[in-house]
Amino acid sequence: MKFIIYIKERTGLFLMLMVIGVILSYSGTEHASAQNVYVDDQGFYYTENTDGTFNVAAYQGEGGSVTIPERINDGQVVSILDGVFYKNSTITNVYIPDTITTIGIDAFGYCTKLKSVRLPQNPPAIPMECFVYCSSLTKITLPSSCSQIGYNAFSACKNLYQVNVTKNVKSITSSSFTDCNKKRLTIVAPKNSYAAKYAKKYSITTSKATKLSNKSKSMIAKEKFQLYLYNPSKSIKWKSNHSSIASVNSSGKITAKKNGKVTITAICNGKSYDCKITVKAKTNSSTLRVI
Repeated sequence: MKFIIYIKERTGLFLMLMVIGVILSYSGTEHASAQNVYVDDQGFYYTENTDGTFNVAAYQGEGGSVTIPERINDGQVVSILDGVFYKNSTITNVYIPDTITTIGIDAFGYCTKLKSVRLPQNPPAIPMECFVYCSSLTKITLPSSCSQIGYNAFSACKNLYQVNVTKNVKSITSSSFTDCNKKRLTIVAPKNSYAAKYAKKYSITTSKATKLSNKSKSMIAKEKFQLYLYNPSKSIKWKSNHSSIASVNSSGKITAKKNGKVTITAICNGKSYDCKITVKAKTNSSTLRVI
């Protein structure tokens, strides 16, 4: 969302701004109204509601790890408007406080470097195209308040491997996970819940247990492979028992090095989860198999 603005007055960390032109949304829709807007030193722009609460209306910050404030000017920040972060190529992690009760359409659409989002506890839905084409997003936990997942909400999130939902989810559109990697994606949901039945209908793995995405894997020297631990209860520590054959980094990415067999282990909450890796030399036949 773009604002044509003049500075009206300075108050603390905030500049109160008067919109004097038209407000252009990310989609190009024109609005003929003017209103007061605030900007903070993180690059967030806010509009004010009649009850003294605020909406996040735009973001022009430096990116990286971003935390949305709970309050500004003694008023709670209660919503993220449509398209606030749309096509932002700099944000990598976002923390959304529990004061936020609604998230707008396409709020994070096409944020290709976004890896993680902490959602608040109150929104009733993940709206249409909220995270569409967030190609770096790997997993997300929906709050218990969420009952709906909208049209194309996670469409084309090709690295998304885990979505945690509760029994309260009662509506998921047929396109909510279109063009995700269904061989990788797991919906972690209670048995016989609406989400579990949805996952089965659309050939998505469903689980409420902690488990590895693979128990065994054949690899070729110099090949890389991403291993996942679904539904971890705590942080994960990865290790290889023969790192000269295949190593694993702190995110579970395996790098095959030379012929041999190795066990890659994910340690979480005192329990170990093993994946047996067989590495073969790179030959013409093995290269053709990969292609």
